[in-house]
Amino acid sequence: MKNRFCAAILSILMPGLGQLFNKQFFKAIVLLFIEHTINRLSHLNTGLMLSFNGNHQEALQILNYEYVLFYPGLYVFLYMIQL
Repeated sequence: MKNRFCAAILSILMPGLGQLFNKQFFKAIVLLFIEHTINRLSHLNTGLMLSFNGNHQEALQILNYEYVLFYPGLYVFLYMIQL
């Protein structure tokens, strides 16, 4: 039970880390690659950094919403894989 809980927490932090914890290396590499690709294409980290510094309008302008909207789908996909 403890291993499943740790894997779930790691997957919430970053998709693929829970699979890496469970030694599902191929699935982990694929999910980490997808996570980093979507993050890079959406400019999410830059937008978050600008927003935290108070530049909300600039953060909204820099985000690529076509890729930002993949994040909810990715987490639903991860949930479905775990079932």
